[in-house]
Amino acid sequence: MNLKPEVLLHYSPKSGIFGDPIPFYWKGEYHLFYQNSPGVFSFNTMRWAHIVSKDLLHWELLPDALIPEPASPDAYGCWTGSVIHWNNSFHIFYTGCAEPDGGRQTICHAISKDLISWQKDPQNPIVIPFLPFSTGNYSAWRDPCIIEDKTGFRMLVTAELEGKPRAFCGCIAELHSSDLQNWSFDQILYMPMDTSKLECPDLFKLDGRWLLLFSNAGVEVRWSENGLDQWKKTVPFYLDNFRYYAAKTLLDDKGRRLCFGFISDRETKNDIGPWKWGGILAFPRQLSLGTGDELCVSAIEELKGMRKKPLNIEIEDSVYTVGKWQLLRNHIQGLSEDDQLGLTALVGQHPESWEVSLQFDLTQSSTAGILFNCQKDYSSGYSLEINKSQAELTLSNFFPLAVSEPSQLQIFKLPEPIKNMVNVKIIFDHTCIEIYINETLGFSSRVYPSPSNGNWWGFYSKCGSIDVKNIEAWDLNSDLVF
Repeated sequence: MNLKPEVLLHYSPKSGIFGDPIPFYWKGEYHLFYQNSPGVFSFNTMRWAHIVSKDLLHWELLPDALIPEPASPDAYGCWTGSVIHWNNSFHIFYTGCAEPDGGRQTICHAISKDLISWQKDPQNPIVIPFLPFSTGNYSAWRDPCIIEDKTGFRMLVTAELEGKPRAFCGCIAELHSSDLQNWSFDQILYMPMDTSKLECPDLFKLDGRWLLLFSNAGVEVRWSENGLDQWKKTVPFYLDNFRYYAAKTLLDDKGRRLCFGFISDRETKNDIGPWKWGGILAFPRQLSLGTGDELCVSAIEELKGMRKKPLNIEIEDSVYTVGKWQLLRNHIQGLSEDDQLGLTALVGQHPESWEVSLQFDLTQSSTAGILFNCQKDYSSGYSLEINKSQAELTLSNFFPLAVSEPSQLQIFKLPEPIKNMVNVKIIFDHTCIEIYINETLGFSSRVYPSPSNGNWWGFYSKCGSIDVKNIEAWDLNSDLVF
């Protein structure tokens, strides 16, 4: 199928928007259901679209799994849920909206023998809101997540506690069943008392601990020893930033816990346009736990399959180059005679879709970064900057050493302290950027280059010398078939 012009490697549907991925692994295939409103966007027409892949790079479109039906519990939307296999059948649990704009949310059920053709349960809705949760027409009762355990099945539901102020009522309700049909209230699994919603919950065991994911201005993470209570924040306690949303996971036959989320689009397809709900599928990420409370996010091995050929790296001899630079094999040094002065140099031209991995040595400079989509005279472009002292990663447009301040597009907070050696991997896909730091952090964002932007890339330091090691840059294969 054809891709939208703003991305070449990330999956994006031909019609409508991509939202709320729901992953499921079965016999060597990665199934991904997702929220899609064909044509003009509306939550009232939301359906479950379906794609499948064997390698997480090439996706095949399958028939829609669920679509709204008039005069039914899902007449105004088949919203998010989860998939499970039990008793020789596949089961979808999803949110049905019986009235417009999210009105009368209930939990519904569908069943399949082949993951392709789905039959809705004639008993729908199988779970309706009940006290102590809000039961009003527009109260949250959605996003069911099903987990099988020794006692049967657990269902997590995005809910609101009755009688609490709107800004503090958000919680995750837990129900229990022995047969996936009859459900009873168990407990309030988690309620932070600081938000109105905890959307798209996901619960799973990872490296001996239980992790709970939920979305609220981004994807947050908590951990527990028993998966029932005493939830603590991981470090960091978020996945990515507030424009990476609705993340859910699967466990594949390689033992990997893979996380899938969407990266938002901007309404007007430029750097200052308002963000909107939905966008494109982020590349899957592998989750693991480090020492203590550390949450680790890393790029999956399959992404190397996008590489086509190495990019040539050569320091550009230009009047705009600042400082003394030297190129060794996969190693660039920028030397400053004054620790208070900055450095900058371009090292080549890049295609629309490309990758770079490197190691910054920040021993002599607290702030360094990468330039991309630059004009040769630095009249326009973007920068991705690491500030060691402030523990921040900043994405900006225009040139960072110009007299005027750059326009900051996003600031990503990094866990402190930042060490002198920082490993960075970045995948650029025209308007989408995915960033991995030290194989423990993952960030994403969108940029919308204008006709005034170029295709030069390089490095800079705002003060002091810079040492960039182990540089590898690749042209990526933009001919992937969707």
